[in-house]
Amino acid sequence: SRDHVTLLSILRRRALIVIAVTVLAGTAAAAFAYATRDSYESTSKLLFSQTIGTEQQALGLIPGTPDADNLAANNVQSVGSRAVAVETARDLGGQGIDMSVDDVQDDVTVAGARDTDVVTVTAKAKSAKRAATVATVYAENAARITDQAQRERAQTTLANVRQQLAELPPEQQNSKNAIDLRDDAQRLRTLADVGLGSPRIIQRGYIPTAESGNPIQTVVLGTLFGLLLGVGLALVREQSDRKLRRTEQVTAAFDAPVLTTVPRSRALKRHKPFADLPPQVAEAFRMLQMNLRFARDEPVRSVLVTSARTGDGKTTVAWNLSA
Repeated sequence: SRDHVTLLSILRRRALIVIAVTVLAGTAAAAFAYATRDSYESTSKLLFSQTIGTEQQALGLIPGTPDADNLAANNVQSVGSRAVAVETARDLGGQGIDMSVDDVQDDVTVAGARDTDVVTVTAKAKSAKRAATVATVYAENAARITDQAQRERAQTTLANVRQQLAELPPEQQNSKNAIDLRDDAQRLRTLADVGLGSPRIIQRGYIPTAESGNPIQTVVLGTLFGLLLGVGLALVREQSDRKLRRTEQVTAAFDAPVLTTVPRSRALKRHKPFADLPPQVAEAFRMLQMNLRFARDEPVRSVLVTSARTGDGKTTVAWNLSA
């Protein structure tokens, strides 16, 4: 079809763009595959409890279900905090694995969806056993630090409740308010001592049996992406190009007929005899003369030869037309 031919012609004109982008994308994919070769990934999972009962929610220990989405995001932020990375690096050092805090943050990815209570910890390393160890130690520290923070929060709330209870007058020590405060204090004391049991590790890091990723697949996908990107850039470049390259483009742009097309030729020199021109060049000027003669009912008495800039060949056209 015509559109198919047009697309092929565009790609031929912009072949350099397509080839360059494809090669760059393929090279980048190959470099990435080389940099991540011999890389293993292991995953551990933490399960958070979103609700612990209306009485604990009333004490401000945990948000209610309307904030479940925000709570899930907070869980990811808590697990991915630098404090967890610091403790993980320290514990790994005790096991003979030398990793800095920045190394831990670079090699561990924490993720969680909005509609789930599970936070996933993925660790990558050069060996399968090391990846499993890092994933497990990181999850253990995340669970411990989060649980400790919850206990400290409960301890702070307990101190406030006890303060309120101590400030009650003697005649109100047996009032309903005092009884409620004692019940709250009892629950808070339990939470401060044993915690909420959240999060808990539901999957420890496992030893992967295969390397992560496929180098050949990465290179192929990168090259294909580069090809598609190159074609897209070529089409964008074509649309933004205002040059007129074909006869029909000139006709459409100026709403005027093209009388002739003079080919490029070294023989086209000023004052060169018309009889010495190559046949195809001479024919172009004969076509111009004929089109001017029969273009209108009345004879053409004068012709203006002009151009957009100097050196385009106005004199050459006028000289050979007159000849």
